[in-house]
Amino acid sequence: MVAFLSSDSWQGIGVIVSIIIVVMGILLTPNIRRKVFRSKNSLFLENSNVPKELLEGQFTTLFGKEREKVFFGPPNYESINNGDKPHFYWILYVNSPINLVGWSMENGALYENGNSCMFQLNLMDAIYENRLDILGKYVKVDGISSLDIQGIIKLKQC
Repeated sequence: MVAFLSSDSWQGIGVIVSIIIVVMGILLTPNIRRKVFRSKNSLFLENSNVPKELLEGQFTTLFGKEREKVFFGPPNYESINNGDKPHFYWILYVNSPINLVGWSMENGALYENGNSCMFQLNLMDAIYENRLDILGKYVKVDGISSLDIQGIIKLKQC
């Protein structure tokens, strides 16, 4: 039995198995796994599909991950723990920041409004109620951009 385990063929099998285990360990680390086993929809990974600039009122298509975010609502818009009503909104997270350009209300001139990789979606109630299956997934969103300024909800910059 000892002669069999110390034979060249058995030691060769041990080396091959060790190499396979190391390769599998490397492939299964989170960063490598994301690079090797990419999302099944390549539209979310190609930078050519993401606009570099978004003009207010422009029809656009964005690709990103859909998530739900809770904001505090009436009566004080300060804290859900203090009795404010929770407001649920869907936020689209894109892979890279997009430059935002709006129209000035004073003189109608264009102005830059920074950049963002998070976009609040204004959807019909039926979508909020019936399409919970898309939360946490990559989606394609078509719509008209709006740079509404709200004093209640503020999203941090990328």
